[in-house]
Amino acid sequence: MLKNQLTVLFLGLSIFVTPVCFSKPQSSIKGEHALAIHGKAKYEEGFTHFDYVNPTAPKHGNIVISEIGTFDSFNPFIIKGNAAEGAGYLYDTLMVASRDEPFTRYGLVAERIFVSETKDSVTFFINKQARFHDNTPITAKDIQFSFETLTKLGRPFYSAYYADVTNVDIIDTHTIKFQFRDGKNRELPLILSELVVLPAHYWASKDFAKGSLTPPLGSGPYKISTFNLGKD
Repeated sequence: MLKNQLTVLFLGLSIFVTPVCFSKPQSSIKGEHALAIHGKAKYEEGFTHFDYVNPTAPKHGNIVISEIGTFDSFNPFIIKGNAAEGAGYLYDTLMVASRDEPFTRYGLVAERIFVSETKDSVTFFINKQARFHDNTPITAKDIQFSFETLTKLGRPFYSAYYADVTNVDIIDTHTIKFQFRDGKNRELPLILSELVVLPAHYWASKDFAKGSLTPPLGSGPYKISTFNLGKD
């Protein structure tokens, strides 16, 4: 059995939160700090950490993950290749789930979310402090790029997962709106809040559909420091 070692550097994960409001002209919408499908979100606006998290826990050290076989890619979003275990942790999503309540998401890259009264669209407001690991700001263009790239070049389930999205509109640098076929899929805003955020500027000169062992750029809690292929 071959064991692959993936040494990663912990960067830390920030939870971004903010205000609330409902329908009117786009410019006057402020959105919610959380999205709860069933009932009310447990954590109020402005909370600093989930109850099950120790905010003073050490943020350093190594983690070694073993897996049967080997890997030849750091891209877990495509069919081609065998992605390294844990590669998904290199990336953030628009919002993040809490582990002590069901079907609820809180701001991460997107600090706020607005669901239309008719449930046929969702708007995300990107935190202006959100950055990729190279310190490039995350913008609505990156979100649009992520959606289009995953649905066109990613694993087939992405196109099925987001099939009810009919249009993606960039409102401004930090605001993006997803229009739906109708308002029948009540879970779709939550599904979109799980969208992985990819850096458009990084992939502009690279082939996303091709597996690679070049450590990719992300914005998640980890980044690759060193790795060893096929090490016993």
